[in-house]
Amino acid sequence: MKQSERVVISKEFNIAETDLTSLLNILCKTRNLCAHDERLYNYEFQTYTSINDTKYHYLLNIQKTNNRYINGKNDLFAVVIALKLLLTEEDYNKFHNKLFSRIKSIQSKLKTITVNDVLNAMNFPNNWHDILKMS
Repeated sequence: MKQSERVVISKEFNIAETDLTSLLNILCKTRNLCAHDERLYNYEFQTYTSINDTKYHYLLNIQKTNNRYINGKNDLFAVVIALKLLLTEEDYNKFHNKLFSRIKSIQSKLKTITVNDVLNAMNFPNNWHDILKMS
């Protein structure tokens, strides 16, 4: 895609071109994992596939190590953030509620670990559900 086209599209989403590129990159990698039946739930992408820092990293008060956010950079929670930034509010709410429902449904089926252990393995911060109320 030409740079001028990327600028127009990023303006449509009201985000910087470099941010859009990083979001689309992680979404593309996620799509490819799904298409090839790869393990997704605790997959960590290469660091060069990480998304740029967003307001959600800050608003969720995600911890940092060496000035880098621990969660939501090159993991499944980064996909959640990408969708929050790119989907309409209505579409994101549907996605989020479906995801939350699926997480709750496995809670009763787990015997040796907790649902929080699963969320930690997916690099979701403890307050990940709060992103739903953020704009």
